[in-house]
Amino acid sequence: MANNFRSGFVGKTFIVGKAGLAHRDKYNELFPTDPDGVSRFFATVDAAIGACTANAGDTILVLPGHTETVTATSIAHDVAGVSVIGLGQGSNRPTFTFSTAAATITVTAANGMWKNVRCIANFADVAAAFTLGATSTNFTVDGVDFTEAGADLNWLNRIVTGATNNASDGLTVTNCFSQPIA
Repeated sequence: MANNFRSGFVGKTFIVGKAGLAHRDKYNELFPTDPDGVSRFFATVDAAIGACTANAGDTILVLPGHTETVTATSIAHDVAGVSVIGLGQGSNRPTFTFSTAAATITVTAANGMWKNVRCIANFADVAAAFTLGATSTNFTVDGVDFTEAGADLNWLNRIVTGATNNASDGLTVTNCFSQPIA
């Protein structure tokens, strides 16, 4: 049976989901091992980003219900041209919980995108969900929910840009939503 899902993507497709994920065998059928024999199924977004090739049009699909805890160093979007796309709707979208004030997704590569995920501040005064570096031009955040877990568990910022001139040129933020859980 031909896999028509790939036809919309230019580069390789990487899948992120926990090893114990229900119906993982079905996801493996949808996204089979590439002809080169490489498994493209990862447990974390950072591991998937690390396997991508810069500016090759690689896409990371994060499965519905996937959860990750973000720390100050757990996710580095450091490969150019990579798109991270969450699958699912509403509260079943992938969820990234920020566990310390310094927890952030650092972006140091150009032409990246995060789409259709939930970012939850679960610590007092989380500095930012995304921290853009000096080489993070043309970064897109689309359909991301920034949620606060409670009155004292909050965001200071959703996105922080660097002080370097033109470092965040082309930053696009669309269809995002922010509110407390309570």
